Amino acid sequence: PMLTTPRINLVGATDPYIAYRYSYAQEIATTTETIRLFAHDCTNGTFLQPVAQGGAALATNGGALLPTPAWSPTTCAHWRTRRASLGGLQGKVAQVDFRLDSQGGQNFFLDDVNVFSGCRLNLRVMLEGPFTSGTNTMVDSLRVRSMLPTTEPYTALAHVFEGEGGGETVLTTVFTVTGNNAIVDWIVVEVRDAIDPTKVIDSRAALLQRDGDVVDLDGTSNLRIGVPGGSYHVAIRHRNHLGVMTAAAIALSQSTALIDFSMQATPAWGTDARRLI
Repeated sequence: PMLTTPRINLVGATDPYIAYRYSYAQEIATTTETIRLFAHDCTNGTFLQPVAQGGAALATNGGALLPTPAWSPTTCAHWRTRRASLGGLQGKVAQVDFRLDSQGGQNFFLDDVNVFSGCRLNLRVMLEGPFTSGTNTMVDSLRVRSMLPTTEPYTALAHVFEGEGGGETVLTTVFTVTGNNAIVDWIVVEVRDAIDPTKVIDSRAALLQRDGDVVDLDGTSNLRIGVPGGSYHVAIRHRNHLGVMTAAAIALSQSTALIDFSMQATPAWGTDARRLI
């Protein structure tokens, strides 16, 4: 079965996303359903497939197989929200097809489909390991030694992303930049709920420059994140440093003010949450 949205005008949109809620339980290990999203402009000149998710990765019941009875969500915990970028269709009139490839297993529920503009994060952070106090920058030894992978390394380390994060890749040319804008390493950026900061709303792999700027996959732009404008906690993780998070929810938008974790004046969650170097 397939469900197609009405035409979506993205002509004036900036960093457009589509979000939806879904619920599913897998019947047996050899029988599964897969939800696929196909997005296209109305001239059929541009095609995207932002989502292909099935089996255990699709299940919202905790992962238990459910041969019987027929699946039906009974609590809010049985629903998840998925967000996917429609950036490739920005400036166009588009439609999105939700296609369920079923092997005759369990029910799949879809609700609350909506389109919104994401936010851009203006972030700065310093890692203690590569930090050099004489220049107030970080060394880019991994880049110099050609040890930076072009695919984010966190999925392979069993880190679970929320939202569109995971599997990000960059062109090798991004790692040819030198000076203060040279890339030091990959990091993970999380946007968390304003009321319950243990709840990650969306997360993405990002790049960290020598001067502490956090940038998107092009190596220069502020990081795009798949949440609508509003107030959220922002957290940064690195594979061999302790994480850091804003003490309070911060207003995010397309023009978010600088969140500078390298400054003592920026309140961080917890006690002694950062090290003075």
